[in-house]
Amino acid sequence: MKELFDQIMSIDHRANERLNEAVRRKEEAVRKVLEEKQKLSQQMEESAQNYLSDMEAAEKSNAQEQMQLCKERAEQEKDRLEQVYREKRETWVAQITDSVLGRRPKTNS
Repeated sequence: MKELFDQIMSIDHRANERLNEAVRRKEEAVRKVLEEKQKLSQQMEESAQNYLSDMEAAEKSNAQEQMQLCKERAEQEKDRLEQVYREKRETWVAQITDSVLGRRPKTNS
């Protein structure tokens, strides 16, 4: 009987050891999964930040190019208007003067 009891106790002891080992492995697996999850989350966040930084730099560069184009167009238009002014200034002054003084405009007939 004692032998049977000792065998049962030995089996129970080994079962407890196996159970404890299984629990330890499970806890280790859960810990590794959580670490991997955190690592992946951090990698995704870094990747997103890099993507956003790249996009911001590209958009900033594009905006600067567009601003430069607008400045160049404005400068060209200013030059064009100054040229028109130089060409027509005397005519405009004469027309305004004639209008203020009540003179009839000169005709080329």
